[in-house]
Amino acid sequence: MFHKPRGTVCEEQAAERSIFRCLKAEQQHPNLQFFGRLDRDTSGLLLLGTDGGLGHLLTSPDSGVTKEYIALLTGEAPLRADAVDAMAAGLLLPDGTTCRAAALELEQPGCSWGDAGPAGALRQAEAALREAAARGGSGARAQIPSPTLSSGAVPSDEAGLLPGSLDQIVYPRVDASELPCVRLVLHEGKFHQVKRMLAACDGYVIGLHREAVGPLKLGKLNIPVGTARAPSSAEMLAILSMLNSSCRVATARKACVATRRREAAS
Repeated sequence: MFHKPRGTVCEEQAAERSIFRCLKAEQQHPNLQFFGRLDRDTSGLLLLGTDGGLGHLLTSPDSGVTKEYIALLTGEAPLRADAVDAMAAGLLLPDGTTCRAAALELEQPGCSWGDAGPAGALRQAEAALREAAARGGSGARAQIPSPTLSSGAVPSDEAGLLPGSLDQIVYPRVDASELPCVRLVLHEGKFHQVKRMLAACDGYVIGLHREAVGPLKLGKLNIPVGTARAPSSAEMLAILSMLNSSCRVATARKACVATRRREAAS
């Protein structure tokens, strides 16, 4: 279970800002992979493992595993008045993509997952990667460029951009305290789905965080940003409980669950 900082990428270890560079040496494994990709500019809970079969079961649209996101919006336009009902009914996006029913809740203005926005995003990403480099973990960079701040401005990875030379781009500071914030629970995971569904309801995302996968809620897992830990036996059973019997690969699911239950109980 990994708490992904914004600004890191779900790519192989050779990538400059790969999530795997945040891991300790003893957590590295040649077959380690992520189960359900998060974009560069998205933070939050990410499950890692070496069992591709389990990963497929967890990420399959037929598995019924929920993913809960918190999104900070620009506020440039008000969210459609029927957004909650539209999400609950399922959306047909302008490009023809059909999205399953999702649960949308309106939150209090501001960001509810702590130090976020462009400034917080860079602090999270840089701190995590610097710590990895200081540990000398497998694949960690020895040198990570420092952002150069100008008065009243901070570097940003806005629009998914986190340049290798952080001192070349500056953006105005963003005060997230008054921006609209929503919580969205999905039952599937399509390309940029949260951003596209909200955009279809006139909500434009500038900050995105995955708070939960099924019953695993990041706020209760006590995993600092940029770090990972193995699940406890109870957490492993909670992960297995996410796999419902409607999975198309029912035979594989049965064998996988039996194996994992034995491991969790041992």
